[in-house]
Order: sequence, then C-alpha cells, then structure tokens
Amino acid sequence: MTALAYPARFYSLVKFEHTIFALPFAYVGAFLAVDAVPSTHDLVWITVAMIGARSLAMGLNRLIDAGLDARNPRTAGRELPSGLLSPAAVVAFCAVSLAVFLIAVFQLDPLVHWLWPIPVAGFVIYPYLKRWTWLCHFWLGAVDGLAPIGAWAAITGTIPWEAWALGGAVALWVAGFDCFYALLDLEVDRDQGLQSVAVRFGERGAFVAARFFARFSTTS
Repeated sequence: MTALAYPARFYSLVKFEHTIFALPFAYVGAFLAVDAVPSTHDLVWITVAMIGARSLAMGLNRLIDAGLDARNPRTAGRELPSGLLSPAAVVAFCAVSLAVFLIAVFQLDPLVHWLWPIPVAGFVIYPYLKRWTWLCHFWLGAVDGLAPIGAWAAITGTIPWEAWALGGAVALWVAGFDCFYALLDLEVDRDQGLQSVAVRFGERGAFVAARFFARFSTTS
C-alpha cells in the first residue's frame, strides 16, 4: 500500500464527513456562551478539539468492534475487518488523535484542562455497552451532548444550567437517531446477542423511542 492510500483509509475509518456534521453541536454552545461571535482563537481550538476527539472516538470504536464488524455483512468491508488497515495502525491513529485533542484542550479555558478525561472515558466505554444493555443509545447521546457543554466551558470557564439544557437536547436527539440506526443491524444484533432498543422492544419500539426523544429534544 502506498503512503497516499493511508489518508483516504483513515478518512473513511472515522467517517470524517460525520465529524463535520457534529461540529455545529460545539459551535452552538460556543456562540450561546458569549451571546456573540466567539474569538477566532477559541473557534479554531474548539474545532481542532472536536476533530481530535471524534477521530479518537471512532478509532476506538472500530478497534473494539473489529470482531463484531467482521461477522456483520454490512460492516465486514470496513478497514479493520477487511485488512485495509492493521490494528497497530489504528492504535497509532488513536494516539495521534488523543494528542491533537489534548493540545487543543490546553489552549482553552483552564476548566477544561481538568475535564478532558470525561469524554475520553465515554469513548472507551460506549462500544462495550451494546454487549450488555439496550441503554447504549443514551450513553452515545450523552457523550455527544458533551460537545456544547465542553465548548461553553472552554470559552467561559463556567457550566451554567443553559449549557446543561443544550447538552441534554443534543443527547436526546442523538439517542433518538441512534435508535433508528440500530434498525440496520436488527437481525445481526439478535444473532450476536447484542443489545439495542430495536432488539429489546422491536422495530415499533425503536420508532416510538426515536419519536419520544425527538419531541423532548426540541422542547428542552
């Protein structure tokens, strides 16, 4: 494999387009924190922190789930199960992503210098939850909900109730979306003994849960 192939494969590994999709979660927190346009310094480092954090989260998820992905026809072609990337390469990628995240964090308010282990712990725990409980969707939502809270804290050094409410709305929206996403692997998850709202409550239950979360996320 040529060196030029690596960037494209890592881009695909973390689905970088989804990182772009997630950036507004942090930006909303940043803009509301100051009720104006944040400084260029803050916006740049919040962006870098988000890219590093989400790349780390996706890399860890792919590593931990490599065996499950290999047994799922929908995911068997991913970079690790197919051999396009080695586990060692993805471990190295995760280490670099963590370093990028930490460099960015330490350019922001001192409060987040102490808080950074919280999202990292969330990234590590999440992939294991679907092996144990259908509440995994809530955990994913909560982890994504940290983005606006973290951005707010990164600029102001405070986490008022408004930041928590915004994070809660994001958490509910993401949890509802993930209930839909789980429908793609409903039968495979049942066969492998994995847990989700769809596995526990059926297809109708997944739709009801997603509708419930969406309603409350817009009224939070």
